[in-house]
Amino acid sequence: MLLIVNRLETSPERRDTVIRAGRNVEHLYINTADKIRVFDLLKAHKVVVEEGAFTHINSFYGPQQKEAAAAN
Repeated sequence: MLLIVNRLETSPERRDTVIRAGRNVEHLYINTADKIRVFDLLKAHKVVVEEGAFTHINSFYGPQQKEAAAAN
């Protein structure tokens, strides 16, 4: 399972909470939206995306897809 969070550096308490909670889930890999790779997505059986992370991913990858479709 892959958990994509927006940022872990917002506060030390949040980082510790996310990491400690993640220990309870077997085979969990935690990554941030700005460090995610396609390989991580393909390898994961399930993907959980935090709302802020989804916004970041959509803003980073979304416009490029629209421009490519317009060029065709």
